[in-house]
Amino acid sequence: MDSSTTGTASARTDAAAGATGTAAADTCRDAAPGLVRLGLTGGIGAGKSSVAGIWREAGTTVIDLDAHSRAVLDVPGEGVEEAVARFGEEYRAPSGTIDRSALARLVFADAAARADLEEIVLTRVDAAVEEAEHEAVAAGERLVVHDSPLLLEKHHENEYARVVAVLAPREERIARVVRDRGRDRTYVESVMAAQATDLERIRRADRLLLNNADAGTLRTRALTLLEDLRRELLGGPAEPVGPVGPVGPASRTARVRSHTRDVRPGT
Repeated sequence: MDSSTTGTASARTDAAAGATGTAAADTCRDAAPGLVRLGLTGGIGAGKSSVAGIWREAGTTVIDLDAHSRAVLDVPGEGVEEAVARFGEEYRAPSGTIDRSALARLVFADAAARADLEEIVLTRVDAAVEEAEHEAVAAGERLVVHDSPLLLEKHHENEYARVVAVLAPREERIARVVRDRGRDRTYVESVMAAQATDLERIRRADRLLLNNADAGTLRTRALTLLEDLRRELLGGPAEPVGPVGPVGPASRTARVRSHTRDVRPGT
């Protein structure tokens, strides 16, 4: 199998496994009283995680849904034991966690297995998110960010007061992933093909944050947008600044479903 085929197959497995954290999330719970939820999303290499880090450093509670879903299978505990009981001991890695690659191949081909994995992961992610939100409220926070890579792909944009999509030029995104994650171009392009397009992000998000310059510029833009959204959602309207103006409906329902990638082999 040549490198192109290998990269494409790996990306397809990633995409199939990524779907396992969302489809079964049909029940919603309300946010903690007085708490407003903001959704943050973006395609591979766009810089979503960088923006999340900037906002976190600025004192905002950022809940990484992907990290919570990964922890269910990456940390020995109830989630791992339930997965092994359902799928078999052969899916336990030597480390005592789950063999992600093996399990991803299974759920790619078996819808029933995928649904069972969703249930295992989502139950625990939901509990982790609820705990994090209550901690934010106890600390006096009124706004919380959900860092969600598949927010638009899973059509969950209506569950947030606002959705922010991070954008970057295609070639810059590819170069970042190749440089920073050691992936080849074929792999990155395959993942991009399985994700929402930039046109979809422009059409469906409430705010866009362009990441096409240096780190200092991104930080300035991210903090400006955060302050704008805090005023808009918590303290009255605010005028949009620079490249982060409104692009979607003025308001959305602040509800949540966990939309995460629970098995992402090789990432």
